This record gives sequence, structure tokens and C-alpha cells, in this order.
Amino acid sequence: MTDRRTFLQLLSGAAALPGLAGFGALGSLGVAASRSALGAPLPAATPVTIAFPADVPSWDPLVRVAPDPISIYRSVFDTAIDIDAQGRLRPGVVTAWRWKDGDGRVLELDLRDDVLFHNGDKLTSDDVKFTYFDRLHADKSLQVGGIWWALEGIETPTPNRAVMHFKAPMITAPAFLAYLGGYLISMGIQRCGALQPKFSGKVRDHAAPVSRVGKTHGSTRFVTANCICMMNG
Repeated sequence: MTDRRTFLQLLSGAAALPGLAGFGALGSLGVAASRSALGAPLPAATPVTIAFPADVPSWDPLVRVAPDPISIYRSVFDTAIDIDAQGRLRPGVVTAWRWKDGDGRVLELDLRDDVLFHNGDKLTSDDVKFTYFDRLHADKSLQVGGIWWALEGIETPTPNRAVMHFKAPMITAPAFLAYLGGYLISMGIQRCGALQPKFSGKVRDHAAPVSRVGKTHGSTRFVTANCICMMNG
């Protein structure tokens, strides 16, 4: 699995190698070769094309639990916890996590203090609470809510700490925070018009949680990302 940071690192490294025929280190992403069919080097400004066998059901990652487009989602959104090349959990946006009880009902998360969403908002524990509790309880149609069915509340004692409380043991919570249930969304989407204050707006069919500006080509809507919910850092 290749995440956004690894992809950009590999891409920049490959671009620095003259005469490279393709980006083989990128695995099964299907990145187009850096040379034309005739073998001549392509201009420096030539875009890189990546082909995936599946499309995303929505650009709102909470709408559907869909494993097929996970490579696309992970190139756009960050999960709370990361996964290394061996499939083990490792720190990501969340730098540390620990169970505060003995039966898997209280999970404490420590957050990085230097993460910004692409709209400039700083990530805080309020975004964690918004993503995994507030929004899922406000819109029961979001399938990720089925993953967090046992979550009964999230405390935010400091901007860099969140405490998840479960009504039933959920020892798989850290794994889901690194996988399909872990994509983080900024509270700032409420200010972008993508979701109404009561989260009654619909984000469906290629309409990312960003401001509704752009052109429509066929079934795909291209939008201007004034408030897209991705992270720098």
C-alpha cells in the first residue's frame, strides 16, 4: 500500500533520475512511464497519470465502507493511525494511543500539534470528535457509523488529546483508526457549504467536502479545493 507521502517521495526521487523509463518502485499503482512510446523523454511539465481499477463511491470518506478505493482515499485523506509496510500500526496523526482501562472501553489518543488541513485549519481533538462522533450521530446514513456503533462519546480535555469512550469493549478500535474507519475530516467543512450546520447537506457522487466551485465533465465534478479536508505535514 502506498500513501500520499511515500508516493510524493518516490515521484520526486524518480524525477531526479535522467532517462528513467518508469516508476517501477511505485508497485501496482500503474503510473505512466516517463518516456513516450517512441522512447523519447517527455517534457518536464508532462502530468503523471495513475490508473486505478476502482473509483471512489464518494469524495466524502465517511459515506461508504469501501476497501477497493483505499489507495485513492489514502492519497487524499489521512487516517488517525498509520500502517507500516509490514502491516503493523504506527504513529501518524496520532502519535500515541493507550487503553485507560482493562476491558477495551476507554482509549486515549495523543495528537500531533503541527498538522494543518489544506484549508489552513490546525488539527485539534475537536476534529477527532467531529469526525468519529458528532457527524456520524447527526447523519445515520454514513456507513462508517456502523464501525463506530459502540462509541458513546469522545472527551477533548486538551487540543492535542482525545479520549474515546465505548459502551462495549472495542479492542479493534486502533486498527479501525488506521483503516476504513479512520479518515479524518476537518470541522471546517461546516464553513465551506459542503455540509450544513446540522449536517443535513449531502456529499455524494464525486462531490468532495469542498466549496462547490468548478466544472462538470460527464459524471465527474471538478471542484476548487478552498476547504478540502486533507492534511499537510
